Amino acid sequence: MKVARVLIDVLAPPPPRLSAAVRWSMAILGVAGAMGGRAVLGPWFANTFPFLFAFPTVAFVGWLAGLGPAVLTAFLCVAWLLSPAVPPTLSPDEGWRPIAIFLPTAMVLAFIASHLPRTRAGTHWYESAGAL
Repeated sequence: MKVARVLIDVLAPPPPRLSAAVRWSMAILGVAGAMGGRAVLGPWFANTFPFLFAFPTVAFVGWLAGLGPAVLTAFLCVAWLLSPAVPPTLSPDEGWRPIAIFLPTAMVLAFIASHLPRTRAGTHWYESAGAL
């Protein structure tokens, strides 16, 4: 058991505390990276899978920066999709379906990911497994 605890502590240390400016900047840079990366894949995917990289970005920003920046990331990804000037854009035949699926799912993902560091600092899963 102690070997597993040491491995978990070494391989997944708790994230360092970040300043507010860094946390909110991560949200903006994450959107630029996710939606820009998706725009690069435009010749292969056209307007399908508009949120391909948005889900992992929301999870990563939520895990590292917290709930607020992750929610901002999700809404900025939707704003990017709604802007007609930059790809990917929302295709007229799909309507609001991708956004209606993405936003609630991204909010749940942001909530879960933002709580991972806090549970990491508490009791380990293998210590509480005996209580089940």
